Amino acid sequence: MSLLNRHALRFFRQTCFPVTLLTGDIEFSFHDSDSFPWDTHPLHQFHAQYRARFSEGSRAFLGRSGAAIVFSSWVEHGRLVIDELRWEWKLTAGDAVAYDVVTMPDWRGKGIYPAALRRLSGLLAEEGVRHLWIYSEEENDASIRGIRKAGFEDHGVINAVHVAGLTRRSGVVKGVNA
Repeated sequence: MSLLNRHALRFFRQTCFPVTLLTGDIEFSFHDSDSFPWDTHPLHQFHAQYRARFSEGSRAFLGRSGAAIVFSSWVEHGRLVIDELRWEWKLTAGDAVAYDVVTMPDWRGKGIYPAALRRLSGLLAEEGVRHLWIYSEEENDASIRGIRKAGFEDHGVINAVHVAGLTRRSGVVKGVNA
């Protein structure tokens, strides 16, 4: 365990509008614990963490091509603990956040990430969600490119420095207080 850790998370927001998108051969859908594909999800090493997320009210949002899971993310509406910042984010009513977003390695570079985020935003709009948030480590250029391609607006950065068990956060994100 390191005595000094630094994280810079860039936050983005999009206004949700109901839309119908053609997503090619990728089918996107929400999952709860009962419908989650426990036997076929490629990130099986995180199943205990996923069960905890379901028990706290998070939903999985998955993309499939045939039987293959090609995209995986989580959606939260109430509060989210962001480990990198050691902070609990209490979302505004009508807002949701996508987190722990992954396009499976064999499927990267095919435009799935921005398509999934646009589809997620449209489905959430149909449920009455006004804004969808997402964040990424500042140096994750591929993720940030996909987020911007999906039409999200940059809202700022929160930096966190962890030294010997203490955390100092700085930065400004419009619509988020850390």
